[in-house]
Amino acid sequence: MTCARTPVIAVVIAGAALAVALAVNRGRMPLSPRNTRGESPGKSSTSSRRVLPQGHCFENTAHLILGLSDDTPEGEGFRAMFRGYGIDPTQAMLVHGVPTHRSDHVRYAHAWVEVGDVVLDLTTSPWSPTYLGPKERYYQLGKIQPGECTSYSPREVKELAEKFRHWGPWALPLGEFALN
Repeated sequence: MTCARTPVIAVVIAGAALAVALAVNRGRMPLSPRNTRGESPGKSSTSSRRVLPQGHCFENTAHLILGLSDDTPEGEGFRAMFRGYGIDPTQAMLVHGVPTHRSDHVRYAHAWVEVGDVVLDLTTSPWSPTYLGPKERYYQLGKIQPGECTSYSPREVKELAEKFRHWGPWALPLGEFALN
């Protein structure tokens, strides 16, 4: 005889596992001797915080930058999207930098696209920017220091992605925060 509560228990366990996974992903639970923010458990000093990437910004920005120069339907779609925004796709640069999260004030590695004085933040999708606007405002919102940013041309993106076999970050001025 099976217990009528078995499906309910399975849902509760699955929900708890999802909650733990989300908490670990957001840096709120320790993974090992250090948590995702690079702190030892129980340590509250912000000076030792380590910068780690969040979301899919590195993959999405690299995908878009490489797609802009592709002679494919997707590449043409990216170029048309840029023209629709009134910006020149041939001037697009991928940028890696270190903004500060607005709600919990933690610094994190991040990637976005710049075309002159315009920023496209592609955290959730290469087709739908979460931010499209002035570079000055973007840097202000994220408390981004220009000296902690590295820009890459499409050719450099291709070379570095092939060399390191990941989408980045490849090298930030804060060397200990780069993932090589």
